[in-house]
Amino acid sequence: MNAFRRPVFTLPARFFVTVATLLPFVPARAQVVSPPSTVGPVVPSIVVPLVPPPTSPPRIVAVPRQVQDTEEFDRIIADDRTPPETRVVNISVLARIKTYEPLHMGFVIAGTSQRTVLLRASSGGLRAFGITEPAVIPVMDVYNSTGGLIISHSGVFSPAVIRANARVGGLFDDVHQSAIVMTLPAGAYSIRVWDLTYGYTLPAMPGLILPRVDGFALAEVYDIAGGADAQLSNASTLGRVAATEGGAIVGFVLLGQVSRRLVMRGVGPGLAVFRVGETLAEPSIVLRNGNGTVLASNNGVIRGETATMAAAAGAFPLPANSRDAAFDVTLASGAYTVQLDSPRPESGLGLLELYSVP
Repeated sequence: MNAFRRPVFTLPARFFVTVATLLPFVPARAQVVSPPSTVGPVVPSIVVPLVPPPTSPPRIVAVPRQVQDTEEFDRIIADDRTPPETRVVNISVLARIKTYEPLHMGFVIAGTSQRTVLLRASSGGLRAFGITEPAVIPVMDVYNSTGGLIISHSGVFSPAVIRANARVGGLFDDVHQSAIVMTLPAGAYSIRVWDLTYGYTLPAMPGLILPRVDGFALAEVYDIAGGADAQLSNASTLGRVAATEGGAIVGFVLLGQVSRRLVMRGVGPGLAVFRVGETLAEPSIVLRNGNGTVLASNNGVIRGETATMAAAAGAFPLPANSRDAAFDVTLASGAYTVQLDSPRPESGLGLLELYSVP
């Protein structure tokens, strides 16, 4: 993995996203490939139906409350009941998306109330950070815990999104960006990011099929405001991990005055229970801080205490003596990156997970 290191990018202090910690570990030709479309929903934290990009506009089956005007956004900020405890406030996944190989990202809002979040999918703005092959027009699909599509979005920004982007900073100069502000009740959600140039037939121009290309995209979740009894508690990404291609990467930000306990897992063999084939045989995971310093790593030896913490956080159980990787760690406020890879020259499907321990 050291061969893939790049200099850590220097960003303005207000740049709240973890793209600076994601980019150093992604080679120019890195690929993250999703499982075949026949797999179906895989695990509770990845509830996206694994299907090819649509050839017609997707049918929206459920619409929770979308925040669109600045007045409502300002009321939400004024009524914020977020407690001072340290919590995950931003999660992000950086991956190469290709034809029939979208980016999959899962997240969970734990608790009994609701949170207002900013959801974004960016690509063109990544050029400023050395990514020369961004996706062309990212489309963001958001799913609920049953796999039902909540919303499909690309490129039209509401006044609330503009206000939210100004609040958190980041890649909002990207004109080819999907971004929405939504108030979501506690539960599990998934984001699928794909490129509009996947051969999507435009409804207004049925004879025109755009060329098929591939490139990198960044999916992000920002916790904006909400009830005291709700918080981001889990993030995950599912994709193909291949030797020499950089692995799967999740970035996250902790905010607060005290340390927070988290569990991180890299699952390969453990996915067999979900009837997923061609899994990564020997996953390894590495945690780094914003400076690129390695803080923890694991390659298939899981402590009993870690397994207990994972269960308490809602993780599905792993088989005894499996070669899956996991560790628990206590972290202070800051930006971090966890990467799933393999020490062997192999490729396979892997699930990278982050859990906040209650």
